[in-house]
Amino acid sequence: MKITNRHNLPAALVTAVSRYSAPPYQDPHHLRVTELIGPPQIRVLTHKRWDDMEEDVVDRIWALLGSAVHEVLHQGRDANTLTEEQLTLQVGQWTISGHPDLYEQDGTLSDWKVKSVWGIVYGDRGAEEQQVNVYAHMLRAHGFPVNRLQIVSILRDWQQRKAQYDSNYPQCPENTRTVPLWDSATAQAFIEARLMLHSAASDGQLPECTSEERWEKPTTYAVMKGTNKRAARVLDSDADARRWAMTNLKPEEKYCVDVRPGENTRCQSYCRCLPWCAQGQALVAAGQEGDDANDTMP
Repeated sequence: MKITNRHNLPAALVTAVSRYSAPPYQDPHHLRVTELIGPPQIRVLTHKRWDDMEEDVVDRIWALLGSAVHEVLHQGRDANTLTEEQLTLQVGQWTISGHPDLYEQDGTLSDWKVKSVWGIVYGDRGAEEQQVNVYAHMLRAHGFPVNRLQIVSILRDWQQRKAQYDSNYPQCPENTRTVPLWDSATAQAFIEARLMLHSAASDGQLPECTSEERWEKPTTYAVMKGTNKRAARVLDSDADARRWAMTNLKPEEKYCVDVRPGENTRCQSYCRCLPWCAQGQALVAAGQEGDDANDTMP
């Protein structure tokens, strides 16, 4: 992978970012935990196109901050903890590798994240639960009992002023939440199911990314009344929007339905496999076409 520097950032930052851009394992049957739970299509395309890929320094800054937090955590370990310990798990022909962030003597396993505050307010947390439970399964396989799971998040864009005026906003720049702990049978079944998908992808049966994996946001329909800039109501279909307008607006009130096209956020903004992904290119093109006509009159 080539690291670009479109904004002419300092050389030291470029070097640091480059060190944390680890290539995939040469063995196609060796997966990191993040690859295991991630889309098989992205893993296969990454293996095939790694040398052709480009990523800008700007796009890796937040990942670098996360790596820095993990390094500080590792330096703060004591005799009763394990931090960033390299673990492997063998399942058939597959080897799974991972580095659980923090394991404590009482059986608590913590996974540390650096994320936007909106990842707490709106975020989908399914992948986080999967990741930390795979780590727990790996620890148990190596003889370490796990009794409790938690996600510790450092909120990089937290604002004290918002916390003072919004009780639903996180009240400090750190958030810890407990995660359901799967039993061994559930974790093993999850891992085997994921490996079946990756096996099929490696054999040429490349599955398309699901809506969840694409971070899909659905199209919505906003009822705009008169010259108001804010929507009177936002609904899931054009028919529902018109029905609401006919029921709730006066006959003489003018309105239009503003179509707010959905998007596949990962494809459009975050997937470095996009240049070689037929599915992603088709979805991005469809989204761009949808932007050309986003108002419908009553």
